[in-house]
Amino acid sequence: MSAIDVLIEELNEHAILHNVAGRHDDARLQYQLSKNTVRDFAEFSEIVGSYVQHAYSACVIHGGWISSMDAASIGKDLLDRHQGGRRGDAQSIYRDCKDGLNGGMRVCLDLLCEELKRQAVDRYIRDVFDRHLPKDDPDLRLRMVEEFIERHSDVLPGIDRDRPWLYVKDIETLIRAVVGAAEQMASVYRRI
Repeated sequence: MSAIDVLIEELNEHAILHNVAGRHDDARLQYQLSKNTVRDFAEFSEIVGSYVQHAYSACVIHGGWISSMDAASIGKDLLDRHQGGRRGDAQSIYRDCKDGLNGGMRVCLDLLCEELKRQAVDRYIRDVFDRHLPKDDPDLRLRMVEEFIERHSDVLPGIDRDRPWLYVKDIETLIRAVVGAAEQMASVYRRI
């Protein structure tokens, strides 16, 4: 298997699920709630922190520990920055959890799981690129671009096959585009 094939194999959705995302899903399933509402913000912070500690221990620092204060702060920051945006910030999510609206604490923990998973996937992808496309080896990067263009130019319209050096700086973008397109097609085929 060529170097570019190994890199792409490590970036496919099955590798990401196996190496990263699945652990976060398992950690979420293992964390049990005794109720779906909270009585006050202190209890909300405690549960958020407890879940973040659980997820970090299971998926990020593998058996390690972070303080309750740090875990609660991390969790509330994640809720404030939640990319879905449909639920608002940590304060509005707290109000939902207090009243049991919009899925309450269960959905809050699901949001935390998704944000922690998104961060872990981003770190994993960064690591794959750093290992296979070191920034301090321009010759290797050029060879990888040449091989990549040779194998995938059919799905890269407008690519200049005769001037691969133009894409050395943007090879990660090209690879992400091809991997993303392949995953979209696989998703279509699974639905058929």
